[in-house]
Amino acid sequence: VAGTDASVAIVYLVGVSAVHLVFITPLLGLAHLTGFETAVLPQVGRNLVGVLLTAVIAFFVNGLWILVLMLGSPVVLSCAFGLAIPLSLGFDMCFHHVQINFEQVLGHLMVIGAFGLLTMFPETAVKHGKDAADLDA
Repeated sequence: VAGTDASVAIVYLVGVSAVHLVFITPLLGLAHLTGFETAVLPQVGRNLVGVLLTAVIAFFVNGLWILVLMLGSPVVLSCAFGLAIPLSLGFDMCFHHVQINFEQVLGHLMVIGAFGLLTMFPETAVKHGKDAADLDA
């Protein structure tokens, strides 16, 4: 590992995954064997696809979170956390047919717009005391 931000992020992401496989998976098996928590895979193909899709999405979300932490500013990270609210509402609208009013739509669009403005101008981002222009050098 050369020590660049991207290589450190990948090593960290793989490390987190390895810790989950080595420590968390056996704990889940133990919980199942003791009857504390029953582990059951979905029997319907559609549900199994949903579980696998959720796992893949979670993997990429964790990877993006690490990259934002390492390559972005803390302001962008906190704004990205705010994106969880409109995204959750969007999923609720698609899958649970939740109806929202105009004011709610406007509020969520403002959150998305704020994130867009913060990420649109990378020259305003600060990383390790350097301007974004210095990051390209």
